[in-house]
Amino acid sequence: MDLSATGMTAESLAVGLIVLAFALRALFQLFPGFSRRGLTRLRAIFGLAPPPAATTDCNSGCGSCKNCGSSAPTRRTADEVPISFQPKAPKR
Repeated sequence: MDLSATGMTAESLAVGLIVLAFALRALFQLFPGFSRRGLTRLRAIFGLAPPPAATTDCNSGCGSCKNCGSSAPTRRTADEVPISFQPKAPKR
């Protein structure tokens, strides 16, 4: 394949692919809902299985509560204290 006939070198093709990859990543991060819907449509077009549905139930699997349904959720210990910010005394 002669890329010189089209005026495109291998370096410019590589740079173009890298720029395209970063542009797509930026779009996915800026528009997550749109990108999820787009990926779902692409999976449907290619006949791939949809990803498993995320559930918010605490005992449904490993999630934010750190409980995989096998034991009770972990409790705070005495040495763990939530962060609280105190205002500084004014300088004199």
